[in-house]
Amino acid sequence: MLGPPTLPNLDEDKGRLAAIVESTEDAIISKDLNGTILTWNRGAERLFGYTAGQAIGRPIYIIIPADLHDQEDMILAQVKQGHTLQQFETIRRRQNGDLIDVSLTISPIRDSNGAIIAACKIARDISARKRAEEAETWALEALRLEQERLCRALQAGRMGAYEWNPVHRIVWWSPEMYSIFGVDHRFDPLDAEQLIHPDDRQAVSDGMSQAIAQQKTWFQEYRIVRPDGEVRWVAARAEAKFGDSIGPRFCGIVTDITDRKRAAEQLRLRTARFEALLNAAPVGLYLVDGNFRIRHVNPVARPVFGEIPDLIGRDFAEVIHTLWPKVYAEEVIERFRHTLETGEPYIVPERIEERRDRGVREIYEWQIHRIPSPEGGYGVVCYFRDISDQVKTRETLRASEKLAAAGHMASSIAHEINNPLNAVVNLLYLLGDEPISPSGRKYLEAANAELRRVVHISKQALSFYRHTNLEPVNICEMLGQLIESMRINPRYRDIDFRFRCAQCVVQGRREELEQLFANLFTNAAEADSRVITVRISPGQSPIDPARRGVRVTIVDDGKGIPRRDREHLFDAFYTTKEDKGTGLGLWICKLIAMKYEGRIAMRSRTEGDRRGTVFSVFLSTVALQAVSAKPSEPYSPLRTLSRRA
Repeated sequence: MLGPPTLPNLDEDKGRLAAIVESTEDAIISKDLNGTILTWNRGAERLFGYTAGQAIGRPIYIIIPADLHDQEDMILAQVKQGHTLQQFETIRRRQNGDLIDVSLTISPIRDSNGAIIAACKIARDISARKRAEEAETWALEALRLEQERLCRALQAGRMGAYEWNPVHRIVWWSPEMYSIFGVDHRFDPLDAEQLIHPDDRQAVSDGMSQAIAQQKTWFQEYRIVRPDGEVRWVAARAEAKFGDSIGPRFCGIVTDITDRKRAAEQLRLRTARFEALLNAAPVGLYLVDGNFRIRHVNPVARPVFGEIPDLIGRDFAEVIHTLWPKVYAEEVIERFRHTLETGEPYIVPERIEERRDRGVREIYEWQIHRIPSPEGGYGVVCYFRDISDQVKTRETLRASEKLAAAGHMASSIAHEINNPLNAVVNLLYLLGDEPISPSGRKYLEAANAELRRVVHISKQALSFYRHTNLEPVNICEMLGQLIESMRINPRYRDIDFRFRCAQCVVQGRREELEQLFANLFTNAAEADSRVITVRISPGQSPIDPARRGVRVTIVDDGKGIPRRDREHLFDAFYTTKEDKGTGLGLWICKLIAMKYEGRIAMRSRTEGDRRGTVFSVFLSTVALQAVSAKPSEPYSPLRTLSRRA
């Protein structure tokens, strides 16, 4: 004992008691009934920081916070009445001002007569325990709040939690599980299998068994049948737990996805109806979504996109750049973006453009509109119609009208020149009896032949092709004469004509065939050609191989025909010679070939070493036979013609 004993009538064993008091970890303090400190052990020194000398004789309030002085008065009052306070938890203050949590046991001290003369206080530091309890309280509160939030989240998401132990047949359900399955809390979750739709029951059982066997996550969507008969969809997900003493368990959640399933079905039906309407449209139609990707192409529109693979889902700009030249593609893309952003429609009544992928010109009328997308947001729908045939028909009609006017004029002109032509023919006939040099007679015969052609053309214009009977025509001889007439023409004297002929005779009209090939020879010669090769051979129709006929191939090494002109080359009044041509020559050639159930094909190149044009003429005829060359035939040397030295 550090302080001098002041208690009267101390027990004889006060030495032993003092040793016990000094050695304990607890603070043991005695005070009189007025609150004055009488004794102060080492435990009190350690706990409160005051030494015995500093504390003894001073009021007990030095270790009590000011706001707890009333508490001390209450304790003294209890002691005076003989009461003992056990493990009274409160707060005390150390010498340095720190507050500490303590547990107090306060008992009255009596004298030998039993009178209460003082109080003994035992104080134990419980700060560590209080901190632990506070931490535990906070943890429990945090857990409670987390569970509360989880429960609210499960309720808001129509999700229920469960745990199932298949070995011990123990099932726990959260309250939301009962709500999802449409049962009250008297329902035994072990009977939940009865609520699974009969058609899904086996699949659910197999899925869970497989998840347990493979120790993996189980997920499955299936139907349940509530007790009231309502069928609903749920999605179940669970983790299989292993490795503890209670055996394998399934812990997971069940979500009511009925609304989602119904919405998906409604979306599927709306999409199906939408696509059915698109597919039934009699015009080409395709849809571009808000992300500028192609979402749908109806059957009418599909061929327009050519051979582009995986068209649905492709970037629209990429597709358009594949189909059309850059300038036009950029214009189309900009129009689509503007309509998507503003909702302003765009209508094109007629547009002619050359395809980048096909190299041909196509004519379309098209329009675009912004529409709501079935998936939400907006898209752009394009309606279009290929009017190439319609435009061609219109142009053909216009050409026919021009042709009719030209025919009327030609008929009038032919009528006026017919008599002078007959006079010239008669004069040439009379000139034939006059003495003429061999070269002059050759020119006279050529002039006579050309004049006969002019007379025939005049008659055609007057009679509108009032045809005579068919006659055998030696194609090799006829073409040889045409080539010879061109060779003596000063305009074509520098052209090397090469002629290879398997002689053939067909039934036809010589004047028509001369007109056909004269036009083709003249076009080849006027294409800046240096060499023109003509080949004649028996052949078969490119359309019907069973049909036999004659094939005449005319090859020149001229400047070639530009790609833009090739499509319209055989149209009436279409010319590439500007003011030098009428645009009727090749059109007439096509008509003549068609009369013989034939065909004219053309290919051309404007660049490179193999520049030039090839015309291939096939004529189908009733009679086709090989003719042997005779020594007396005047044009047999023309099988190979070369430029005159």
